Amino acid sequence: MEEENEQVDPSNICHRVKVYTLSCDKWVDRGTGYCSGLFEPEPHFHVINEADSKDILLDCPIKGTTQYQRQQDTLIVWTNNDDGTDYALSFQESEGCLQICEFLIKVQREGIEPNISLVAIIQSGDGEISEVVAGPILELPDVKIGQLKDVLDVLTMAQFRNRVMTQINSDWLRELCRVFQKCEKEKLLSDIYCLTDIVKTLVFANEIDFFEMFIQEGILNNIIGILEYEPEYPGLKMNWREYYEGNVREKVVVKVEDVNISKTIREISELKFLRDVVLTKLIDDCGYGCISMMIQDRECKALESLMKEERFFDDYLQMYNDNQSDLKLKNDGIKLLNQLVNMSKSLQGHQRSDFFKLLITKGLSRLIDYAMKSTDEDNVKLITQVMSMMIEHDLFLLKDPTCYNNPLMETLIDIHLGNEDIGLQTQTYEAIKLLIDPGDSTIIDESFYEVFYDNRAYAYKLFTPLLRVVRDIKYLQECTQKRSYMLKLEHNVELLSHIARIHDSDYSRSFIIDNNLLYGVDSLIGQSSLKMQTRLSGVRCMRHIVMLNNPHYMRHIQDKELLRSALKLLVETTERGENTLVSAACLALSECLPSNFKVAKNTLRGSAENKRGNQSVGLGATLKRGLGDVDDVDDVVDCGGFNSSDADHANEHDLNGGRNIQRNNKCNNGGGNMGEPDKRPRV
Repeated sequence: MEEENEQVDPSNICHRVKVYTLSCDKWVDRGTGYCSGLFEPEPHFHVINEADSKDILLDCPIKGTTQYQRQQDTLIVWTNNDDGTDYALSFQESEGCLQICEFLIKVQREGIEPNISLVAIIQSGDGEISEVVAGPILELPDVKIGQLKDVLDVLTMAQFRNRVMTQINSDWLRELCRVFQKCEKEKLLSDIYCLTDIVKTLVFANEIDFFEMFIQEGILNNIIGILEYEPEYPGLKMNWREYYEGNVREKVVVKVEDVNISKTIREISELKFLRDVVLTKLIDDCGYGCISMMIQDRECKALESLMKEERFFDDYLQMYNDNQSDLKLKNDGIKLLNQLVNMSKSLQGHQRSDFFKLLITKGLSRLIDYAMKSTDEDNVKLITQVMSMMIEHDLFLLKDPTCYNNPLMETLIDIHLGNEDIGLQTQTYEAIKLLIDPGDSTIIDESFYEVFYDNRAYAYKLFTPLLRVVRDIKYLQECTQKRSYMLKLEHNVELLSHIARIHDSDYSRSFIIDNNLLYGVDSLIGQSSLKMQTRLSGVRCMRHIVMLNNPHYMRHIQDKELLRSALKLLVETTERGENTLVSAACLALSECLPSNFKVAKNTLRGSAENKRGNQSVGLGATLKRGLGDVDDVDDVVDCGGFNSSDADHANEHDLNGGRNIQRNNKCNNGGGNMGEPDKRPRV
């Protein structure tokens, strides 16, 4: 016997509900029954009393433009258009409410009653959110003067927003632009302000499609013009179009044969202008990210296409061979290079390397040479930025590792020392720091160090400011108010610390000690008229030198008493009760001294012999904090000062293998000579 399974429409299944009507702002219970959605003779809700099946609690037709609201998963609320009665069905189970909603959706979408709508009311932390589940497609009104307010109202209706936005296309925007041109010509400000709000609504949607349409030909200039007007400031208007025409429009340095490349590059500048100028106050992080992604995609596309157009780079860099070329064109070419290198950040690492190598093989050095010799400071800044980015990406792109007489280093040093612009000094400092850093490379050999540290080569020229301090301390006192000179000294001190740590110690140590550069650093620390930032850089440099735990540096520091200024600065900041970066750096330096305690001891002795009193007491107490785990500190630092007999006793104790003075330093101190210290000092 075959069983026939008949498919039952879920809407015909009865669901237990309570029927309510609104009376005098109160919901009145009309009874409990079973609800179903029926199609015949016309779509309607049918509710029968659960106690008496002959008693019909509700028989309400579904028609007209009735809007049904689903609330809290178990409620359906609507207003009857015939008599204006408000009804509510409260379902016992959410499943029943869902099936009746599906019945309403079917009625609307199958065209039985196409003008009804179903809206879901969702509760959130920010209030209620309306979402249209089903309903008639709302048509955007025509963009015409006199009904722009209607267009804005439709666009801002939350429940229909997503449906309406799909109707916006390039033709619609072009019509909007034509209306704007007419309104601006006739000075219809109220309509222009309405157009401004319409465009803002499109911007707030954060749709890539809209941003793509904004930059289409014939649309962009009008969109910018519309946003020049601000309803909140009716008496003011921006001048973005005028600025864009005069400053942002592309300048042709070298003609590009492929029109698609030209179009892509133009779109990049247009999108950047929109993002950074016109829309900067309107877009949120999401909108900013959308436009940035569009820019990045175009930058990759443009550079990949340009790399295939090798003739472009031949023509571009060839003009720097010709002395007769237009200087303005050459200067624009430097700006173009800076833009191209910035655009290359969007490329993958290997693609970026290929792009830089292409520039170099086509003659980039000629452009660099022209820019560096230019009297235009902007050219120097731009090319320095380019070189910094290239060096940062790959150290050896601009440097032939087999030929260290490349003029790049000398050129950067000349700019760094000869320019008073603080921004340019910082850029060249960063470029030089990258250029002299061997990193993990095995390509740098002794020939690099021989050239860099040669008596007439780069190192001596680079450290000219600090060498002058060593030779003439009075000159430092005369230049304390020159910010650019002080910055050069700070850079010198940081580079000194840098080469001491990363370069071959035989070369860097000989250069530093032979030229007494640490004396110059100590002089900066001890010069009270200098800004604390400059003195702080000196303290940090001394700490890095001490942490190297190199016996040659330690002996040099001990012989020249080069820690005295740092320890004096520590006492000054401690006595004033200051807890600053300077005092922290001085304390960090003092904490490095246990592994080199002999240096600290002799420094203290010299300090105490030259200046007794409260300062010596403060110095001793401070060093006791820094050397707190050394048991014999009290034998070396006395509260009344450090005298010669104490020093002799300490030396004798040291020679006899004192149990605590060098306990963190695995060295042999026999014969009174400083042994090879531990490679890893305790910090």
